[in-house]
Amino acid sequence: MAGNSIRSRVIIRFTLLGAVLNGAILPCWGQQDEMEIIERVTVLLDQLKSPEVVRRDQAQAEILTLGPVALDQIELDDNSTTDFRERVAAIRKQLEKEAVTSVSQASRVTVVGEMTVDEALAAITKQTGNQVGVADTAAGQKKITLNLKNKMFWEALGALMEQSGLGVDKYGGGVGRLNLAPLTAPAVGPEKKISVPFDDARIFRLEVARVDSSVNLQEPNLDYTTVTLRVRWEPRLRPISVDMPMADVTIRDEFDDVVGVTDPKSVIYGMIQPELPELEFALPLKRVDRQVEELKSIQATIDAVLPGRVETFRFRNLKDQKVGRQVQKAGATVTYGGIQKNEDVYTVTLSLGFEEENNALESHQGWVFQNPVYLENEQGEREEAIGLETLQQDNSKVTIRYLFIEDPGNRTLVYQTPAAIVKMPVKIELKKIPLP
Repeated sequence: MAGNSIRSRVIIRFTLLGAVLNGAILPCWGQQDEMEIIERVTVLLDQLKSPEVVRRDQAQAEILTLGPVALDQIELDDNSTTDFRERVAAIRKQLEKEAVTSVSQASRVTVVGEMTVDEALAAITKQTGNQVGVADTAAGQKKITLNLKNKMFWEALGALMEQSGLGVDKYGGGVGRLNLAPLTAPAVGPEKKISVPFDDARIFRLEVARVDSSVNLQEPNLDYTTVTLRVRWEPRLRPISVDMPMADVTIRDEFDDVVGVTDPKSVIYGMIQPELPELEFALPLKRVDRQVEELKSIQATIDAVLPGRVETFRFRNLKDQKVGRQVQKAGATVTYGGIQKNEDVYTVTLSLGFEEENNALESHQGWVFQNPVYLENEQGEREEAIGLETLQQDNSKVTIRYLFIEDPGNRTLVYQTPAAIVKMPVKIELKKIPLP
Protein backbone atom coordinates (compact mmCIF):
# COMPACT_ATOMS: atom_id res chain seq x y z
CA MET A 1 0.00 0.00 0.00
CA ALA A 2 2.90 2.31 0.78
CA GLY A 3 4.78 1.41 -2.38
CA ASN A 4 6.34 4.13 -4.51
CA SER A 5 4.13 3.52 -7.56
CA ILE A 6 0.90 3.86 -5.56
CA ARG A 7 2.24 6.89 -3.74
CA SER A 8 3.18 8.59 -7.02
CA ARG A 9 -0.20 8.01 -8.58
CA VAL A 10 -2.07 9.44 -5.61
CA ILE A 11 0.18 12.49 -5.26
CA ILE A 12 -0.31 13.31 -8.94
CA ARG A 13 -4.08 12.99 -8.46
CA PHE A 14 -4.20 15.41 -5.57
CA THR A 15 -1.91 17.92 -7.28
CA LEU A 16 -4.15 18.01 -10.34
CA LEU A 17 -7.36 18.28 -8.36
CA GLY A 18 -5.92 20.99 -6.18
CA ALA A 19 -5.24 22.94 -9.35
CA VAL A 20 -8.90 22.60 -10.30
CA LEU A 21 -10.01 24.26 -7.09
CA ASN A 22 -7.34 26.91 -6.78
CA GLY A 23 -6.87 27.76 -10.40
CA ALA A 24 -10.45 27.67 -11.54
CA ILE A 25 -12.23 29.60 -8.87
CA LEU A 26 -10.18 32.67 -8.14
CA PRO A 27 -9.08 35.46 -10.48
CA CYS A 28 -5.47 35.24 -11.57
CA TRP A 29 -3.82 38.01 -9.55
CA GLY A 30 -0.41 39.22 -10.63
CA GLN A 31 2.40 37.96 -8.41
CA GLN A 32 3.54 41.45 -7.45
CA ASP A 33 0.01 42.55 -6.57
CA GLU A 34 -0.47 39.45 -4.43
CA MET A 35 2.78 40.00 -2.52
CA GLU A 36 1.90 43.62 -1.90
CA ILE A 37 -1.51 42.61 -0.53
CA ILE A 38 0.04 39.97 1.75
CA GLU A 39 2.52 42.47 3.16
CA ARG A 40 -0.13 45.15 3.62
CA VAL A 41 -2.60 42.83 5.36
CA THR A 42 0.15 41.74 7.77
CA VAL A 43 0.81 45.37 8.70
CA LEU A 44 -2.89 46.15 9.07
CA LEU A 45 -3.53 43.11 11.28
CA ASP A 46 -0.84 44.37 13.63
CA GLN A 47 -2.51 47.78 13.54
CA LEU A 48 -5.81 46.11 14.53
CA LYS A 49 -4.16 45.37 17.88
CA SER A 50 -3.20 49.02 18.45
CA PRO A 51 -4.18 50.54 21.82
CA GLU A 52 -5.67 53.46 19.85
CA VAL A 53 -9.24 52.92 18.70
CA VAL A 54 -8.83 55.33 15.78
CA ARG A 55 -5.91 53.33 14.39
CA ARG A 56 -7.86 50.08 14.76
CA ASP A 57 -10.81 51.63 12.91
CA GLN A 58 -8.51 52.82 10.10
CA ALA A 59 -6.92 49.38 9.74
CA GLN A 60 -10.30 47.64 9.62
CA ALA A 61 -11.58 50.03 6.94
CA GLU A 62 -8.46 49.62 4.78
CA ILE A 63 -8.49 45.81 4.90
CA LEU A 64 -12.03 45.90 3.50
CA THR A 65 -10.82 47.92 0.51
CA LEU A 66 -8.37 45.15 -0.45
CA GLY A 67 -11.21 42.79 -1.34
CA PRO A 68 -11.67 39.03 -0.83
CA VAL A 69 -8.05 38.21 -1.69
CA ALA A 70 -7.13 39.55 1.78
CA LEU A 71 -9.03 36.66 3.39
CA ASP A 72 -6.08 34.30 2.90
CA GLN A 73 -4.04 36.29 5.42
CA ILE A 74 -6.71 36.78 8.07
CA GLU A 75 -6.58 34.12 10.78
CA LEU A 76 -7.10 34.18 14.53
CA ASP A 77 -4.74 32.78 17.11
CA ASP A 78 -5.64 31.49 20.56
CA ASN A 79 -4.25 34.60 22.27
CA SER A 80 -6.35 37.13 20.32
CA THR A 81 -8.21 39.78 22.31
CA THR A 82 -11.99 40.01 22.20
CA ASP A 83 -11.86 43.28 20.24
CA PHE A 84 -9.49 41.77 17.68
CA ARG A 85 -11.70 38.69 17.28
CA GLU A 86 -14.83 40.79 16.79
CA ARG A 87 -13.14 43.02 14.21
CA VAL A 88 -11.72 40.06 12.29
CA ALA A 89 -15.13 38.36 12.33
CA ALA A 90 -16.75 41.52 10.92
CA ILE A 91 -14.05 41.84 8.24
CA ARG A 92 -14.36 38.20 7.21
CA LYS A 93 -18.15 38.38 7.05
CA GLN A 94 -18.04 41.40 4.72
CA LEU A 95 -15.30 40.01 2.46
CA GLU A 96 -16.88 36.56 2.31
CA LYS A 97 -20.13 38.14 1.18
CA GLU A 98 -18.26 40.00 -1.58
CA ALA A 99 -16.52 36.78 -2.64
CA VAL A 100 -19.82 34.89 -2.94
CA THR A 101 -21.37 37.71 -4.96
CA SER A 102 -18.43 37.85 -7.37
CA VAL A 103 -18.67 34.13 -8.17
CA SER A 104 -22.07 34.44 -9.85
CA GLN A 105 -21.43 37.73 -11.64
CA ALA A 106 -20.17 37.81 -15.21
CA SER A 107 -16.66 39.17 -15.67
CA ARG A 108 -16.51 42.39 -17.66
CA VAL A 109 -14.21 43.31 -20.54
CA THR A 110 -13.17 46.57 -22.16
CA VAL A 111 -10.87 46.22 -25.18
CA VAL A 112 -10.83 48.84 -27.92
CA GLY A 113 -8.61 49.20 -30.98
CA GLU A 114 -6.55 47.20 -33.46
CA MET A 115 -4.36 44.45 -32.01
CA THR A 116 -3.28 40.86 -32.48
CA VAL A 117 -5.41 38.00 -31.18
CA ASP A 118 -2.70 37.23 -28.61
CA GLU A 119 -2.76 40.83 -27.36
CA ALA A 120 -6.56 40.82 -27.11
CA LEU A 121 -6.58 37.54 -25.20
CA ALA A 122 -3.89 38.82 -22.84
CA ALA A 123 -6.05 41.87 -22.09
CA ILE A 124 -9.14 39.69 -21.50
CA THR A 125 -7.19 37.40 -19.18
CA LYS A 126 -5.81 40.33 -17.18
CA GLN A 127 -9.23 41.94 -16.76
CA THR A 128 -11.22 38.81 -15.90
CA GLY A 129 -8.85 36.24 -14.45
CA ASN A 130 -10.02 33.84 -17.18
CA GLN A 131 -7.02 32.07 -18.66
CA VAL A 132 -7.58 32.03 -22.43
CA GLY A 133 -4.99 31.41 -25.13
CA VAL A 134 -4.45 30.15 -28.67
CA ALA A 135 -1.84 27.53 -29.47
CA ASP A 136 -1.65 28.28 -33.21
CA THR A 137 1.13 30.88 -33.66
CA ALA A 138 -0.23 32.27 -36.92
CA ALA A 139 -3.74 32.59 -35.50
CA GLY A 140 -2.37 34.37 -32.44
CA GLN A 141 -0.62 36.99 -34.58
CA LYS A 142 -3.66 37.76 -36.73
CA LYS A 143 -4.75 41.41 -36.53
CA ILE A 144 -8.28 42.18 -35.40
CA THR A 145 -10.19 45.32 -34.43
CA LEU A 146 -12.36 45.27 -31.33
CA ASN A 147 -14.72 47.82 -29.81
CA LEU A 148 -15.69 46.14 -26.56
CA LYS A 149 -16.79 48.38 -23.71
CA ASN A 150 -17.87 46.77 -20.45
CA LYS A 151 -19.03 43.59 -22.21
CA MET A 152 -19.63 40.26 -20.50
CA PHE A 153 -16.77 37.80 -20.89
CA TRP A 154 -18.59 35.48 -23.28
CA GLU A 155 -19.89 38.35 -25.36
CA ALA A 156 -16.35 39.70 -25.67
CA LEU A 157 -14.82 36.32 -26.44
CA GLY A 158 -17.56 35.62 -28.97
CA ALA A 159 -16.74 38.84 -30.84
CA LEU A 160 -13.06 37.93 -30.87
CA MET A 161 -13.75 34.41 -32.14
CA GLU A 162 -16.03 35.68 -34.90
CA GLN A 163 -13.40 38.09 -36.23
CA SER A 164 -10.48 35.69 -35.94
CA GLY A 165 -12.14 32.51 -37.18
CA LEU A 166 -11.40 30.72 -33.92
CA GLY A 167 -13.47 28.45 -31.74
CA VAL A 168 -13.15 26.73 -28.36
CA ASP A 169 -10.86 23.71 -28.44
CA LYS A 170 -12.68 21.23 -26.20
CA TYR A 171 -9.59 19.15 -25.43
CA GLY A 172 -6.79 21.67 -25.74
CA GLY A 173 -7.13 23.94 -22.74
CA GLY A 174 -6.46 21.88 -19.64
CA VAL A 175 -7.59 22.53 -16.08
CA GLY A 176 -8.71 26.11 -15.51
CA ARG A 177 -7.76 27.27 -19.00
CA LEU A 178 -9.66 27.77 -22.25
CA ASN A 179 -7.85 27.24 -25.53
CA LEU A 180 -8.94 28.53 -28.94
CA ALA A 181 -8.17 26.91 -32.27
CA PRO A 182 -8.93 27.68 -35.94
CA LEU A 183 -12.37 26.48 -36.96
CA THR A 184 -12.69 23.70 -39.51
CA ALA A 185 -14.32 25.03 -42.67
CA PRO A 186 -17.96 23.83 -42.92
CA ALA A 187 -18.91 21.62 -45.84
CA VAL A 188 -21.30 24.19 -47.34
CA GLY A 189 -21.06 26.67 -50.14
CA PRO A 190 -19.48 30.08 -49.47
CA GLU A 191 -22.86 31.75 -49.89
CA LYS A 192 -24.33 29.85 -46.93
CA LYS A 193 -23.24 30.73 -43.43
CA ILE A 194 -24.28 28.54 -40.54
CA SER A 195 -25.62 30.59 -37.63
CA VAL A 196 -25.45 28.76 -34.30
CA PRO A 197 -28.20 29.84 -31.87
CA PHE A 198 -26.67 30.86 -28.54
CA ASP A 199 -27.40 32.78 -25.38
CA ASP A 200 -24.95 34.48 -23.00
CA ALA A 201 -26.34 34.16 -19.49
CA ARG A 202 -24.06 35.70 -16.88
CA ILE A 203 -21.11 33.33 -16.43
CA PHE A 204 -22.49 30.81 -18.95
CA ARG A 205 -22.76 30.54 -22.71
CA LEU A 206 -25.28 28.07 -24.14
CA GLU A 207 -25.27 26.97 -27.76
CA VAL A 208 -27.36 24.59 -29.83
CA ALA A 209 -24.91 21.84 -30.78
CA ARG A 210 -27.20 19.65 -32.89
CA VAL A 211 -30.81 18.69 -33.62
CA ASP A 212 -31.91 15.15 -34.43
CA SER A 213 -35.27 13.59 -35.28
CA SER A 214 -36.00 9.89 -35.08
CA VAL A 215 -38.87 7.88 -36.58
CA ASN A 216 -39.61 4.49 -35.05
CA LEU A 217 -41.30 2.49 -37.81
CA GLN A 218 -42.61 -0.18 -35.45
CA GLU A 219 -43.50 2.04 -32.45
CA PRO A 220 -44.66 5.41 -33.81
CA ASN A 221 -45.43 6.69 -30.34
CA LEU A 222 -41.69 6.50 -29.63
CA ASP A 223 -40.81 9.05 -32.32
CA TYR A 224 -38.84 11.97 -30.93
CA THR A 225 -36.82 15.07 -31.69
CA THR A 226 -33.69 15.82 -29.65
CA VAL A 227 -32.07 19.23 -29.23
CA THR A 228 -28.54 19.01 -27.82
CA LEU A 229 -27.39 22.09 -25.92
CA ARG A 230 -23.75 22.82 -25.13
CA VAL A 231 -23.05 24.68 -21.88
CA ARG A 232 -19.77 26.50 -21.23
CA TRP A 233 -18.69 28.60 -18.24
CA GLU A 234 -15.99 31.12 -17.49
CA PRO A 235 -12.76 29.15 -16.99
CA ARG A 236 -11.93 31.00 -13.75
CA LEU A 237 -14.40 28.70 -12.00
CA ARG A 238 -15.55 25.13 -12.16
CA PRO A 239 -19.22 24.37 -11.39
CA ILE A 240 -20.03 21.58 -8.96
CA SER A 241 -23.14 20.72 -10.93
CA VAL A 242 -25.35 22.12 -13.67
CA ASP A 243 -28.85 20.64 -13.96
CA MET A 244 -31.84 21.40 -16.16
CA PRO A 245 -35.37 20.61 -14.85
CA MET A 246 -37.72 19.82 -17.72
CA ALA A 247 -40.61 21.46 -15.83
CA ASP A 248 -38.97 24.83 -16.53
CA VAL A 249 -38.53 24.23 -20.27
CA THR A 250 -40.90 25.95 -22.69
CA ILE A 251 -40.51 25.39 -26.43
CA ARG A 252 -42.48 27.01 -29.25
CA ASP A 253 -42.30 26.37 -32.95
CA GLU A 254 -42.42 28.93 -35.77
CA PHE A 255 -46.24 28.90 -35.64
CA ASP A 256 -46.09 29.72 -31.92
CA ASP A 257 -47.43 26.28 -30.98
CA VAL A 258 -46.03 24.64 -27.85
CA VAL A 259 -43.70 21.67 -28.39
CA GLY A 260 -43.75 19.30 -25.42
CA VAL A 261 -40.83 17.50 -23.83
CA THR A 262 -41.19 13.74 -23.43
CA ASP A 263 -41.06 13.79 -19.61
CA PRO A 264 -41.80 17.18 -18.00
CA LYS A 265 -41.16 15.78 -14.50
CA SER A 266 -37.59 14.75 -15.23
CA VAL A 267 -34.35 16.59 -14.51
CA ILE A 268 -31.31 16.33 -16.74
CA TYR A 269 -28.15 16.17 -14.61
CA GLY A 270 -24.96 17.53 -16.12
CA MET A 271 -21.80 15.66 -15.15
CA ILE A 272 -18.85 18.04 -14.72
CA GLN A 273 -15.50 16.65 -15.87
CA PRO A 274 -12.62 18.75 -14.46
CA GLU A 275 -10.52 18.48 -17.62
CA LEU A 276 -13.31 19.65 -19.95
CA PRO A 277 -14.60 23.24 -20.26
CA GLU A 278 -18.18 22.27 -21.18
CA LEU A 279 -21.01 19.78 -20.92
CA GLU A 280 -24.01 18.88 -23.07
CA PHE A 281 -27.73 18.47 -22.40
CA ALA A 282 -29.89 16.44 -24.75
CA LEU A 283 -33.48 17.74 -24.55
CA PRO A 284 -35.87 14.93 -25.59
CA LEU A 285 -38.96 16.39 -27.28
CA LYS A 286 -42.03 14.85 -28.80
CA ARG A 287 -41.23 14.60 -32.50
CA VAL A 288 -41.80 17.87 -34.30
CA ASP A 289 -43.86 17.72 -37.50
CA ARG A 290 -41.75 17.86 -40.68
CA GLN A 291 -43.75 20.88 -41.86
CA VAL A 292 -42.12 22.90 -39.05
CA GLU A 293 -38.79 24.23 -40.28
CA GLU A 294 -37.56 25.81 -37.08
CA LEU A 295 -38.23 26.24 -33.39
CA LYS A 296 -39.09 29.82 -32.55
CA SER A 297 -37.56 29.62 -29.07
CA ILE A 298 -36.40 27.42 -26.23
CA GLN A 299 -36.80 28.97 -22.81
CA ALA A 300 -35.35 27.12 -19.83
CA THR A 301 -33.67 27.46 -16.47
CA ILE A 302 -30.39 25.85 -15.56
CA ASP A 303 -29.74 25.27 -11.86
CA ALA A 304 -26.04 25.75 -11.21
CA VAL A 305 -24.23 24.93 -7.99
CA LEU A 306 -20.96 26.83 -7.83
CA PRO A 307 -18.06 26.64 -5.41
CA GLY A 308 -17.36 29.93 -3.70
CA ARG A 309 -13.96 31.13 -2.66
CA VAL A 310 -11.51 28.44 -1.53
CA GLU A 311 -10.61 28.72 2.17
CA THR A 312 -7.66 27.11 3.93
CA PHE A 313 -8.23 25.31 7.24
CA ARG A 314 -5.18 24.57 9.42
CA PHE A 315 -4.96 22.23 12.41
CA ARG A 316 -1.54 22.83 13.95
CA ASN A 317 0.50 20.25 15.87
CA LEU A 318 -2.10 17.53 15.42
CA LYS A 319 -1.22 15.48 18.51
CA ASP A 320 -2.33 18.43 20.66
CA GLN A 321 -5.59 19.02 18.82
CA LYS A 322 -8.78 18.07 20.61
CA VAL A 323 -10.85 15.49 18.77
CA GLY A 324 -14.07 17.18 17.70
CA ARG A 325 -12.50 20.63 17.32
CA GLN A 326 -14.40 22.67 14.73
CA VAL A 327 -13.16 25.51 12.53
CA GLN A 328 -15.71 27.58 10.64
CA LYS A 329 -15.15 29.89 7.71
CA ALA A 330 -17.95 31.42 5.65
CA GLY A 331 -20.62 28.69 5.46
CA ALA A 332 -18.30 25.70 5.91
CA THR A 333 -17.37 23.87 9.10
CA VAL A 334 -14.41 21.46 9.18
CA THR A 335 -14.27 19.09 12.16
CA TYR A 336 -11.11 17.26 13.25
CA GLY A 337 -11.76 13.58 14.00
CA GLY A 338 -8.39 12.40 15.31
CA ILE A 339 -5.39 10.26 14.31
CA GLN A 340 -5.20 6.49 14.10
CA LYS A 341 -2.34 4.14 13.18
CA ASN A 342 -3.34 1.33 10.86
CA GLU A 343 -0.48 -1.08 10.17
CA ASP A 344 2.03 0.87 8.04
CA VAL A 345 -0.03 4.02 7.56
CA TYR A 346 -1.57 6.77 9.66
CA THR A 347 -5.10 8.04 9.16
CA VAL A 348 -6.53 11.48 9.90
CA THR A 349 -10.31 11.94 9.93
CA LEU A 350 -12.03 15.17 8.86
CA SER A 351 -15.67 16.11 8.41
CA LEU A 352 -16.96 18.87 6.16
CA GLY A 353 -20.41 20.37 6.58
CA PHE A 354 -22.29 23.44 5.41
CA GLU A 355 -24.70 25.75 7.21
CA GLU A 356 -27.28 25.39 4.45
CA GLU A 357 -28.26 22.18 2.71
CA ASN A 358 -27.49 22.85 -0.94
CA ASN A 359 -27.12 19.36 -2.49
CA ALA A 360 -23.40 20.03 -3.02
CA LEU A 361 -22.52 16.94 -0.98
CA GLU A 362 -24.94 14.52 -2.63
CA SER A 363 -23.42 11.13 -3.33
CA HIS A 364 -23.10 11.74 -7.08
CA GLN A 365 -21.05 14.89 -6.48
CA GLY A 366 -17.37 13.96 -6.46
CA TRP A 367 -15.85 17.43 -6.08
CA VAL A 368 -15.36 17.09 -2.31
CA PHE A 369 -12.85 14.26 -2.88
CA GLN A 370 -10.81 16.65 -4.99
CA ASN A 371 -10.18 19.06 -2.10
CA PRO A 372 -6.42 19.34 -1.42
CA VAL A 373 -5.27 17.96 1.93
CA TYR A 374 -1.67 17.60 3.13
CA LEU A 375 0.65 17.66 6.15
CA GLU A 376 3.12 20.49 6.60
CA ASN A 377 6.20 20.57 8.84
CA GLU A 378 7.96 23.58 10.35
CA GLN A 379 10.09 24.02 7.24
CA GLY A 380 6.98 24.22 5.05
CA GLU A 381 7.63 20.83 3.45
CA ARG A 382 4.48 19.01 2.38
CA GLU A 383 3.38 15.40 2.49
CA GLU A 384 0.34 14.65 0.38
CA ALA A 385 -2.26 12.12 1.42
CA ILE A 386 -1.75 8.80 -0.39
CA GLY A 387 -5.43 7.89 -0.37
CA LEU A 388 -8.79 8.38 1.29
CA GLU A 389 -11.80 6.48 2.57
CA THR A 390 -15.34 7.81 2.84
CA LEU A 391 -16.95 7.12 6.21
CA GLN A 392 -20.18 9.10 5.80
CA GLN A 393 -21.83 11.20 3.09
CA ASP A 394 -25.24 12.84 2.93
CA ASN A 395 -26.66 16.14 1.66
CA SER A 396 -25.18 18.23 4.47
CA LYS A 397 -22.04 16.46 5.70
CA VAL A 398 -19.22 14.23 4.52
CA THR A 399 -16.65 12.45 6.72
CA ILE A 400 -13.41 11.28 5.12
CA ARG A 401 -10.39 9.39 6.49
CA TYR A 402 -7.11 10.45 4.82
CA LEU A 403 -4.07 8.16 4.68
CA PHE A 404 -0.47 9.30 5.28
CA ILE A 405 2.90 7.52 5.38
CA GLU A 406 4.53 9.65 8.08
CA ASP A 407 3.34 10.19 11.65
CA PRO A 408 1.22 13.38 11.45
CA GLY A 409 1.33 14.12 15.18
CA ASN A 410 3.94 16.91 15.09
CA ARG A 411 2.71 18.47 11.87
CA THR A 412 0.07 20.87 10.66
CA LEU A 413 -2.84 19.42 8.70
CA VAL A 414 -3.87 21.74 5.87
CA TYR A 415 -7.26 21.30 4.21
CA GLN A 416 -8.65 23.46 1.41
CA THR A 417 -12.26 23.65 0.31
CA PRO A 418 -14.81 26.08 -1.10
CA ALA A 419 -16.34 27.52 2.06
CA ALA A 420 -19.49 28.89 0.50
CA ILE A 421 -21.61 27.04 -2.03
CA VAL A 422 -23.61 29.25 -4.37
CA LYS A 423 -26.90 27.98 -5.82
CA MET A 424 -27.77 29.98 -8.90
CA PRO A 425 -30.78 29.57 -11.21
CA VAL A 426 -30.03 31.04 -14.64
CA LYS A 427 -32.76 31.72 -17.19
CA ILE A 428 -31.83 31.17 -20.83
CA GLU A 429 -33.49 31.67 -24.19
CA LEU A 430 -32.38 30.32 -27.55
CA LYS A 431 -34.09 31.52 -30.72
CA LYS A 432 -34.54 30.32 -34.32
CA ILE A 433 -33.31 26.74 -34.02
CA PRO A 434 -33.35 25.10 -37.46
CA LEU A 435 -34.86 21.63 -37.66
CA PRO A 436 -33.73 18.71 -39.84
